[in-house]
Amino acid sequence: MANGYQIIVTPRAEQKLEDIVFYVKENASEQTAEKVRKGILETIKSLAKMPTAHPLVPEISTEQVVFRRIMKWSYRIIYTIKENELTVVVVEINHEKEDLEKLKGVIL
Repeated sequence: MANGYQIIVTPRAEQKLEDIVFYVKENASEQTAEKVRKGILETIKSLAKMPTAHPLVPEISTEQVVFRRIMKWSYRIIYTIKENELTVVVVEINHEKEDLEKLKGVIL
């Protein structure tokens, strides 16, 4: 694990990031939107080292798939770890006020 985990961002998570950036651009500024984009992407990159250090998300985890989350400001980055492949899969990016229950069955 000298090089750490490989990071995969699903198309759903990529789209959610774009939606967040668009929202911030429309409601704040282009500079703020770019800061949010860079901050979230840097946080995702940080998962390459010690992804198990972050809390579980029991609301959507199952016996088969365990989800974890890392926060960046008020945004929640939800991911799962494929230990046998040394891969972190980012499946969702959303605002902390969004209901996690609505994600059940959607992000798998």
